[in-house]
Amino acid sequence: MKTKIFFFIVFLVFANFLFSNMGFAQVCFSTPTNYTAGTTPRSVVTADFNGDGKIDLAVPNAGSNNISILIGDGLGSFSSATNFATGTAPRSVTSADFNGDSIMDLATANYDSNNISVLLGNGAGSFSTATNFSVGTGPNFIISDDFNGDGLIDLATANAQSNNISVLLGNGSGSFSVPNNISLGDRLIAIISGDFNGDGNKDIAATSDLSDLAYILLGNGTGSFSLSTSYTVGTRAGAIICSDFNGDGNKDLAVANYLSNNVSVLSGNGLGSFSAATNYAVGLTPYGLTSADFNGDGKIDLATANYHSDSISVLLGNGSGSFSADTNFAVGTALNLYCITSADFNGDGKMDLVTAEENTNSASVLLNCTITGLADFYSAKSISIYPNPFYSSTTIHTEKVLKCATFTVYNSCGQQVKQIKHICGQTIIMHRDNLPNGLYFMYLTQDNEILSTEKIIITD
Repeated sequence: MKTKIFFFIVFLVFANFLFSNMGFAQVCFSTPTNYTAGTTPRSVVTADFNGDGKIDLAVPNAGSNNISILIGDGLGSFSSATNFATGTAPRSVTSADFNGDSIMDLATANYDSNNISVLLGNGAGSFSTATNFSVGTGPNFIISDDFNGDGLIDLATANAQSNNISVLLGNGSGSFSVPNNISLGDRLIAIISGDFNGDGNKDIAATSDLSDLAYILLGNGTGSFSLSTSYTVGTRAGAIICSDFNGDGNKDLAVANYLSNNVSVLSGNGLGSFSAATNYAVGLTPYGLTSADFNGDGKIDLATANYHSDSISVLLGNGSGSFSADTNFAVGTALNLYCITSADFNGDGKMDLVTAEENTNSASVLLNCTITGLADFYSAKSISIYPNPFYSSTTIHTEKVLKCATFTVYNSCGQQVKQIKHICGQTIIMHRDNLPNGLYFMYLTQDNEILSTEKIIITD
């Protein structure tokens, strides 16, 4: 059995390399499918809201003052929307477990009522009446993370009118503190969190579309932040994300610039500093930005939602921090795309896309149809993995009820790096532990038979 496994892993690694270098890994997305949301949707977040192991959508609607929940069937389709009231003009949403019940909750940034709405999930896809917490003026974007290291989820907003960031510490029961407001530049548009200097504390990066800057604020681990420096990006800086684009283990940044029609990429040195921006052209007015491995080569790519060209631009990463020229996918006409995010909606191991369309009051789903080679030639379609890529842990759900199965993970060199034995049931939770970023191969066996193999990506 060990010899069989060894040669099979050699085949996996060789086949993955072969297919990737034969041109099979060019990216492809299907014709979009639209799902009605509320009025003027401005954002979208993905999570499992009803505990069935399948990806659902939450779409905040700035015109109807509510959030639409669309339940996924795991095959790439979604239910009709169920709407829940929020504050006035919700422009952004984040999802996390705010009260420690292992159920995903929601928080929206409400631009016109100058507050955030927290809606606690019941685990069946429904949510409580919103509880509102005041923040700065004109909150345009919201994120969730543990900013003070107590293991509880906190919130932060970028406030476009008061030119500051509001940080609200969570108490673990779904309530939040009075905000700590941190003054920054003119008209803050978006924020993201990550550990930029390797001290174990969460830091924040924010964009201003009037000063065309990305600000870096270093956290002290107690929920407070200090401005470190700022970096010039493109014109009218908007959406910002962080990931490791060059495989050095440090957080890098990408910013969508909606007037210069490009994306700025800044490489992090792991000490809190970043390189000068390198810019990559995309479609017209890129308001949304996301990252994932779209072509199955184990490298992080970028995608933008382009407001005025009604298209999605995909830039493929080369693993060293550079990106290809954009490939554009038409979504429709006069849609006004406002955001974009990625997840695997149909359980095929490929990262799909969803956008919020302001003009049509809908969310548009594009399934990934890329031929990734190995995944399309050898994969049992009886498992789902979410999230994938992942940071701390991921959940594998099997259609088959396992009885004393073994779950083994190999790195790209064919070396065994993790194994879980005596698995019963249909759910496997894989924790990252100390595994570095990269591409891994999952190998599920039972009674000396191969049940399934899949690719898993670990990334910060």
